[in-house]
Amino acid sequence: MVEMATIRNRGEYQWEAQIRRKGYPAQRKTFETKSDAQAWSCLIEVARRERIIHLAENPLRRR
Repeated sequence: MVEMATIRNRGEYQWEAQIRRKGYPAQRKTFETKSDAQAWSCLIEVARRERIIHLAENPLRRR
């Protein structure tokens, strides 16, 4: 499965990074700079790929 971060400008002083993957809850976090948001999203994506971070299935999703 391919996952990719979305980086959004949330006003003059905030950036939000969001990572979504089908069947799993989205992860999002707010930062003061765009580069911090990009760095965090890269770390999370690599950790997920290497299975360092356990991905819990969304309990609300039906199969």
